[in-house]
Amino acid sequence: MADSGTRAGLISLFRRVGPVMRMERKLYLLGAFFTVLSIGTTLGFPQVIRIIVDDAILGDRLDIITPLALLMACLLIIESYSLSKLYQYFGRAARRNVEALRLQLVEHLSEQETAFFDRESSSDLMARLMGDVAQVNALLGSVLPLAVQQLFFFVVGTGLVIYTSPQLALVIVVLWPAIAYGSSKLGERGRRAAQALQGSESQVAQAALETLASIRTVRAYARERFEVKRFGRFIDASIKNAQRGIKANARLQGFAKLSGESAVVAGIWAGGQLIVAGYLTAGALVSFILYAGLVARATRNLSQSTAAALRVHGTTERIFSYLDRETQMPLGGGLRPESVEGRVELENVSFHYSEEDGSADHPHGLQAIDLCMDRGEEVAIVGPSGSGKSTLVQLVIRLYDPDSGIIRLDGVDLRELDPSWVRRQITYVSQDSSLFSRTLEENLKYGGDGATDEEVAKAVDLVGATSLIASQPEGYQTEVGDRGSRLSGGQRQRIALARALIGRPAVLILDEATSALDSDSEAGIKESLRNLEFSPTVIWIAHRLSTVVDVDRVLVVDRGRIVADGSHADLMQTSENYRELVETQLVSG
Repeated sequence: MADSGTRAGLISLFRRVGPVMRMERKLYLLGAFFTVLSIGTTLGFPQVIRIIVDDAILGDRLDIITPLALLMACLLIIESYSLSKLYQYFGRAARRNVEALRLQLVEHLSEQETAFFDRESSSDLMARLMGDVAQVNALLGSVLPLAVQQLFFFVVGTGLVIYTSPQLALVIVVLWPAIAYGSSKLGERGRRAAQALQGSESQVAQAALETLASIRTVRAYARERFEVKRFGRFIDASIKNAQRGIKANARLQGFAKLSGESAVVAGIWAGGQLIVAGYLTAGALVSFILYAGLVARATRNLSQSTAAALRVHGTTERIFSYLDRETQMPLGGGLRPESVEGRVELENVSFHYSEEDGSADHPHGLQAIDLCMDRGEEVAIVGPSGSGKSTLVQLVIRLYDPDSGIIRLDGVDLRELDPSWVRRQITYVSQDSSLFSRTLEENLKYGGDGATDEEVAKAVDLVGATSLIASQPEGYQTEVGDRGSRLSGGQRQRIALARALIGRPAVLILDEATSALDSDSEAGIKESLRNLEFSPTVIWIAHRLSTVVDVDRVLVVDRGRIVADGSHADLMQTSENYRELVETQLVSG
């Protein structure tokens, strides 16, 4: 019923899904019990009908018709109850499996290194997490119990067909190859169409997610109609693939009807000849036809279940390819010193993004960087766009590892330290100041486990956000919207800064984290940072002159190299690169 490629695909599928199913084996066993019970009642029907025809009607024993009818009613009730329970138990087990799989997938993805997310589309990951995993639910909750049931019907039904009338079984044997071949070919067409539809539906989901997630950009450029037309093209492709699938399925259903009824007609004709010859009873003929119909339906349903399972096979391959992937930078493991000062050193550090990670966006990377920033020092990094400023600080927080050279925190190689511990000591605040779609309080306390209300209020006051909180309708319990959309850019940056300070980091990296604030507000925040009791090392990615004029040191980065290092006053005298930056790019507030 399935070629070697199909068998291999099904074996591979259940080899991957099997460990997930074992988590809920008690529910699956209960479902299997009711599956067997429903099969037994279904197979009992034709036998009762045979007795009614041969013994009750033709045997002139009308007294047993009522008890046999009651027996059929009981079988029907048991079958109905069993079907309800088997789908209930399989459905519950499948849902638990799917949610466990989703949790496992999210947990594993969250452990992947940053470069992985540079390559992978967030919309594609969402399609895998929601759409693909949902197909596993359909497989385990609906397709699997149906397939088990139909397989049993096919095997036992075939045996009962032969047992009921070996002569009539020969008729089925003659017709069977043509029926099986036609069903296989038409089923394969339907499977290919379904796979194409699955791919196009994934594109539809990705296009919709991308457009809605970037709706402000779409609106800013008045590109709503363009995006709708683009989405419409994906919809058209999906409709075409769906129509192919509908056409293939319609042909399969038509063929199944024709072949099944042809087998019945052939069986009735041959059975009539056998009855006249005295080799078969009328009741046995009816029983045979019912069993033959059961086998025919089982064949068709098994073909459809196999096609559905193979479609999910492609889905599970994508899911498990993520689960099998080993992160290049584990979240845990390594040294966790009891105390940290915040001294950062880079020794002969070079780094280049791989082509798939965005080398076109960062053509220079970093080349032979030597740098030391002492505890409590305030350093500004400046340079033209694409020069490597953000790359440098992302290496310091160990979002990436250098291709060569060593980065140390308090004299210890970052690669020897626990990455999660490092990121609690070195806090990075970016320009976009992304917030979660949660309350202000939840966003603020994200910066420190177990932060008290007093610590939160102090951090809020340090960044000048007290009046912001007071102006919100529900104070700290105000929802900030998707990525903080209900707040202005400056408000988001203040909240992000406060969140960073709550964790009391030893090193604070501010990657244009005050770009949405005016110069006076930035100056106030700088003063607050200098008066912090835990005295962090502060690294600024500078965007305006007011940021760099009074820091301890300014580093000038160009084409992935540090080309100048000194105070603002010194560099104005000694560095042509710096003077050019001041005159053309650093904006005085």
